[in-house]
Amino acid sequence: GSFEAWAREVQPHHLQIQKLLAQRPKGLQALIGREGFLFYRKSLEYLVGGDLQAQPARKNPYPAIVAFKDRLKALNVDFLLVPVPAKPEVFPDKLLARAASRPLPVLNPFGRKLLYELSQAGVEVVDLLPLFLAERERDAPAASPLYQAQDTHWTHRGLSLAAEAIARRIRTYPWYSTLERAAVTYRQAPSSVKEQGDLHSRLAPKEQGRYKPVELACQKVLQSDGKPYEDDAASPVVVLGDSFTGVYQLTGCTHAG
Repeated sequence: GSFEAWAREVQPHHLQIQKLLAQRPKGLQALIGREGFLFYRKSLEYLVGGDLQAQPARKNPYPAIVAFKDRLKALNVDFLLVPVPAKPEVFPDKLLARAASRPLPVLNPFGRKLLYELSQAGVEVVDLLPLFLAERERDAPAASPLYQAQDTHWTHRGLSLAAEAIARRIRTYPWYSTLERAAVTYRQAPSSVKEQGDLHSRLAPKEQGRYKPVELACQKVLQSDGKPYEDDAASPVVVLGDSFTGVYQLTGCTHAG
């Protein structure tokens, strides 16, 4: 059917999310979910925000993304878009009891619509949401979750899953096989860090005491001489991103991104 019909299908979920948002003081940017999960208000507002193409001028991301792709194409540079799913898209069951049945629902059909429209405009996309939802469907109860319970960002497991998907796509570009192989090797070293998560401080003060620091596992990337990995300014691949690209590289464990 249409995206509009799909939106009507998930409307009961949206009404519940809107109710949760309305019940929460607007000054509090963290909402309390189920089983210890916290969620970012803006992520929930995105889910119920409707068609992104219908947003006001300068709020619709489509024109800017297509223009950026065209500019890079003129410079003979490939552009690969990797939208990181919002945490409630991957964990709808930790937000809404009615979303706990399997298969997990896709809460924002208009996010799917935007990626379809971008692909029609020639924008290449690595779509992580189906990959993450499929991974959750086969989750073992003891497995590390893909996102941190008290933070907006992914865990090392989610990060690794995304990195592998992006790497598979990059290897398909014709220029990849022509690259000169660098004489460098890397190894991984297990590490961990304890953090409250970035949503803890966005709770009401009386709520914050219910959430303690959580130990996060990661894998530091080291060079053969034991020095930590640093980005290579001569790399043929440039990564532009938000905090998801730096959460383990520049903060937390560091050198693990």
